[in-house]
Amino acid sequence: PRHNKTQRTPAFSRYLLTDDNEKILLLAEWNKVMETHSSKPWNARIVEGIKSIKQHSDRTVAAHKAKCRATYDIQLEPIFKAEQALQLNWNDQSARDKLNEAQLNLNISDNKN
Repeated sequence: PRHNKTQRTPAFSRYLLTDDNEKILLLAEWNKVMETHSSKPWNARIVEGIKSIKQHSDRTVAAHKAKCRATYDIQLEPIFKAEQALQLNWNDQSARDKLNEAQLNLNISDNKN
């Protein structure tokens, strides 16, 4: 039996509450929504505010993931090139050295993060 997993929406990014710049943006977003929906009852305004904050969180998380993916691809590019050179000639010692160096550099950069 095959189980179909439903797409889960990401949870609110709690990181936004630890970053002072993000706190300012969240508060500005909240105040804007409260002002925009000022004619609605307080509970409707709260719901709209939460929706808006969640959308801001989702956009921020998506942008962060895209940035990480791009950074990851850039970090792996030297390894891809060294692998391709090695595929062309398995006995090429300089290609092996480049691959080892690229893997070492990736390891070092991963350990820094």
